[in-house]
Amino acid sequence: MAAAGCRTRTYMAVLAPLARGERLAAAAENGDTFADARSQFSNHELCSGSSWLNSITLPIGNSYHPTAAGQQDGYLPAFTAAEKAAQ
Repeated sequence: MAAAGCRTRTYMAVLAPLARGERLAAAAENGDTFADARSQFSNHELCSGSSWLNSITLPIGNSYHPTAAGQQDGYLPAFTAAEKAAQ
């Protein structure tokens, strides 16, 4: 039986591209900038062996949130690039 995080990864791989358009439109509608960090997380997905995301945790509040490495090497570069592009 596959780990719960691995099954979730499959769902996220399918749903993330669909939701991207909705998030991009919502950001634009509200005058915000959208940053897509998926490429930074390549090879660091759940079950990759070097994941930058927490799988299911207890308490559940940290589940699927980025690790410190995910914040620093995943989200920060994406947000910095998006901010520069918006200027």
